[in-house]
Amino acid sequence: MNQQQHSADTQPIDEAIVHQAINWHVQIESSESPLSTINACNQWRAQNPDHELAWQRLTRINQTFSNTPTTSTLVKHTLIKTDADYQDVTRRQAIKRVAGSALAVGAVALVAQRQGALEHLQADYASSSNARFHILEDNSELWLNRDSTVEVAFSPLRRDLALTRGEMTLSVAKARSPLHIDMPFGQLKTASSKIFVRRTNNHAIVQVSQGKASLLAKGSKHRLTIEAGKTYRVDAHRVESLNSNTFDYTSWVDGIFSVRNMPMKSFLQELSRYYPGYLKCDSQLDNTLVSGVYQLADMDTILKTIALSAGAKVRYLTRFWATISPN
Repeated sequence: MNQQQHSADTQPIDEAIVHQAINWHVQIESSESPLSTINACNQWRAQNPDHELAWQRLTRINQTFSNTPTTSTLVKHTLIKTDADYQDVTRRQAIKRVAGSALAVGAVALVAQRQGALEHLQADYASSSNARFHILEDNSELWLNRDSTVEVAFSPLRRDLALTRGEMTLSVAKARSPLHIDMPFGQLKTASSKIFVRRTNNHAIVQVSQGKASLLAKGSKHRLTIEAGKTYRVDAHRVESLNSNTFDYTSWVDGIFSVRNMPMKSFLQELSRYYPGYLKCDSQLDNTLVSGVYQLADMDTILKTIALSAGAKVRYLTRFWATISPN
């Protein structure tokens, strides 16, 4: 493998673009008039080098799996569990057509790598494109933000819950035994509290809004008590207190996005969790402070509002790429 090929294979691609490439493959495989769909797909590939890279990478995976015996039931089941969009009739018909193909296996491999398919398959509770609410068997109340998964193991003597992907807000019901929450770089223990946990590849964020919890960071011998109103960031090296007044980590439960004096760059990074593509601002606006309560269901209005308040404008390079720039 030459250096150029190695670079193409290792260059990261935004998850939203990977998803778009998979969708184009599915549309072409299932289209009644594939020529027009192929032409539209070619236009999408030409819009951005990353589009073409995602397409070529998915095509190579497809070729790699072309001689692999398929397990269509597992493939279909996996696709459906990893993207709620596939729940609608049109998509289900499309999946039915491609479920036994090499593409489907390749797509599953790529989804498994990029979108946490394994976590979804192993989860006791999961969400995809929308937040979900569940009542656990101990009467604890669990809210999962979009694309989130948890595994639960309750017994008469012990309660264990692991956040394996995404974000959750949990109102812990009182019981004879405390609840243990496994997360990256540590474990939480609480008897009764309302607690938020976010999991990423390199850190976790914990916020207690009611009651209290104790945190045992990996490598530490001492538990840290987290009182209500406190927020901490935990990684492999340290536990760091965060300002709880800048961002409401749990406002998504009510379908809103609430911030106070947050730099625009950080604001867009948080908002991108709910946007199917790129969000960025001109570097001149990185430190412009943003405040307000916004409805997550109306992303365009959010972008236009913060742009207007900053004396800027929103530019859409594609449907999936929005930039806020000075006027």
